[in-house]
Amino acid sequence: MTILSFLHDETRRRGDVSGRRRRSGRSAVVETLEGRELLSQLAPGLQAHAVHAQVAQHSAGGLLLGPIVEKTGPGYVVKAPRFSAAYTGVPLSTLSAAGFKAAFDGQGNLVLTGIVTANAVPQIATTAADDAYYIFGINRGAATPPGPFPGRPNLTLDVAVIVSVTQTGTTAEVIDQVSGQTTTLPDSSLLYKQNALQVTVPLSILTTAGTTNPVGWSADFITANSLSTSDYSAFASFAPEYHNITIANAGRSIVTPESAHRRA
Repeated sequence: MTILSFLHDETRRRGDVSGRRRRSGRSAVVETLEGRELLSQLAPGLQAHAVHAQVAQHSAGGLLLGPIVEKTGPGYVVKAPRFSAAYTGVPLSTLSAAGFKAAFDGQGNLVLTGIVTANAVPQIATTAADDAYYIFGINRGAATPPGPFPGRPNLTLDVAVIVSVTQTGTTAEVIDQVSGQTTTLPDSSLLYKQNALQVTVPLSILTTAGTTNPVGWSADFITANSLSTSDYSAFASFAPEYHNITIANAGRSIVTPESAHRRA
């Protein structure tokens, strides 16, 4: 099952995306630390290049399709803005990925941070054309190459954390391809850092049969303007472009539900 098929299956099972109950973005936490500061912490000297790089423009749609410039390491990637050649939507800066962080916090959570080139990550869409979907794809070991995206065989995922921003508000949910379960995350899981969006996901949600040990997990960050397309034209940008990054261990130890139980 590909990301398209299992996202579509969930949409059909729970009704059309536009008809889902939405949370107002007003209750989400906003922090003053900018995503650009995060980029600076990740890779000093690449911040300006990753956010403001001038890349060659192709005539088709005026999208930024220039050379790939990115730097990756354990738990992070910073990159020059670049839209996918397959993307047919409006090249909104809110959908232009500039960086991504992924780390276990040592307290039983996976912390995911997506960074865009816009001045701020939206909490509600002004019009339907401004809808934004932020997808954090995670591979816990159940997914093998080639991945679901043409030309990107090493972008693999077996669970997706999706933050959907529409005119009716914001939702965050975890769709597990292995178990088939969908879990809605609370408002408190979202933290807006101006042009960065941080999502905290308890490992208890992500650990299913056969995936209880988070060592070796990897992830990627994908933006889209829709989840209802039947092809790949809605996926705007990828960070990294062609492969996952290894999730870093930011805490002193990785705490899973099983290890916490053993300590008790």
